[in-house]
Amino acid sequence: MMGLKNDGGRVTMSQTRRQIESDKRKAVVLAKARQLFGECGYKALSMDRLAEQAGVSKGSVFAFYGTKQGLFAEVVGGLLDEIIAFTAAQQKPDASALASLETAFRAGFNFIQRHPQTFHFFSQQARLVVPEKLAEHKTYWIETFTHFLTMAEQEGALAPGVNVTATGEAIYHLHKVLIEELFSGQDLQAVSAETLDAAIAMVLRGVAA
Repeated sequence: MMGLKNDGGRVTMSQTRRQIESDKRKAVVLAKARQLFGECGYKALSMDRLAEQAGVSKGSVFAFYGTKQGLFAEVVGGLLDEIIAFTAAQQKPDASALASLETAFRAGFNFIQRHPQTFHFFSQQARLVVPEKLAEHKTYWIETFTHFLTMAEQEGALAPGVNVTATGEAIYHLHKVLIEELFSGQDLQAVSAETLDAAIAMVLRGVAA
């Protein structure tokens, strides 16, 4: 462990324990920040309140994450990592490229339905506070859809003349619009299962050979 050496160049047991405890407190702060940012919003949440509810000093919060914006960026980044992991876990290794594209399209809806707070973070707060994280979110989905379209082209499953790059971005925008409609006003019935099925069918009819 770098930076935890004694005079003999070895890490002591007490230093290791202190690092473990520090890591635990840092994780508690992050989890509590995720909860409170979701409940209060970025502007309304004070670092004093966060520190009190996380059971640490305000100085520790800033020592761990630097700034309030830095902490929020960590929360949003963690959510993006969860979406990526969830989407990957839905995939079947023996599926065709177009089936994998459909799975990825559905995975975004499935994740948001299970974690509606995620939409609040990305659509309402990240856009104002950490737009670069929102850009990462966009890049992830465009690259995911484009990747499966490229694979479909290699499999001979893509219709002639399909522009893989432009189509990947177009699918992203359709995906984004449907998710925003689904969660506009927290109306979880705004987009029915039939509407989602129709959107996917339209995409596949437009690109499949």
